[in-house]
Amino acid sequence: MGVTDPVQRVTGSGLPTHSWYPVSVCDAGCVHPEIAVGAAVRAGRIVCAVAVVVWAAVMMPVVVMSPRSIRQRYVRTLCRLLLRALGVRLEVSDQRVGRAPGRRSRMSGPPSALVVANHTSCLDIPAIAAVLPSRFVTKSELCHRPVVAAIAGRVRAIPIMRRSLRDLPAVVDLIGEGIAAGDHVCVFPEGTTHCGRHVGDFHPAVFQAAVDAQTPVQPVRLEFSICGRPTTHASFIGDDGIGDTLGRVLRTQGLMVRVVLLDMQAPGDDRRELSRRCEALIHPVHTGAAAAGSTAALSLAG
Repeated sequence: MGVTDPVQRVTGSGLPTHSWYPVSVCDAGCVHPEIAVGAAVRAGRIVCAVAVVVWAAVMMPVVVMSPRSIRQRYVRTLCRLLLRALGVRLEVSDQRVGRAPGRRSRMSGPPSALVVANHTSCLDIPAIAAVLPSRFVTKSELCHRPVVAAIAGRVRAIPIMRRSLRDLPAVVDLIGEGIAAGDHVCVFPEGTTHCGRHVGDFHPAVFQAAVDAQTPVQPVRLEFSICGRPTTHASFIGDDGIGDTLGRVLRTQGLMVRVVLLDMQAPGDDRRELSRRCEALIHPVHTGAAAAGSTAALSLAG
């Protein structure tokens, strides 16, 4: 897959990028007014979250040497505990064709797949991993921070430098290697976060890994809500740091994240067409093509 950088431009940070660099239109103005909990509840959430992180740090050296099934169980448990500690309720909706009635979602599906999802929050990763333990493609800027770098190394995150398209073929190769090794690999094709009321176009390059490996793609839609109404409280947007987003989450009452497992998609032989199918499933209202991916859906039965 030959890729060359198009016209260069400069971001607000002064760093050169390319004309396809993912940019979000969302900022602090997208965040809804808070429904706040009391100080005691916030303090309790912080204590619980710290306890989960400490437990994870203690267990991780042992877990990384364990069989894959134990690692996956550990990741699911850790992420569910973390979300609960932060006051976030997790709900899973498995809408895939051929799902066995009553069968737990995490037990269904192929042993490895390319997982793609919309990107809203720093909670997206634990929400997905609580259902589908995966290796995640993350922006390289995060992987260079000392604490995050240590964690990223342990969970075998795949860094991507979004400023350079020349690095994309190598990233696609790493995604393919992860899938070939039997892992789910999760990518956010929008390339950056959006508040949920606004969404970004999918970038098709990463879908080449699924086409090359002829592996299925699992689209996932993440929906954040309070009392059944969509909310932007968990959004990681604008000038937010991770601390800003987590601070809002800790203060918010009744926050829920719904992980929707959509029909798995056959890879086909065209990454752009595959990207359009997955985008139509994940963003049906915005694309106006809710059923576009149905003809290439893969059944879990049999």
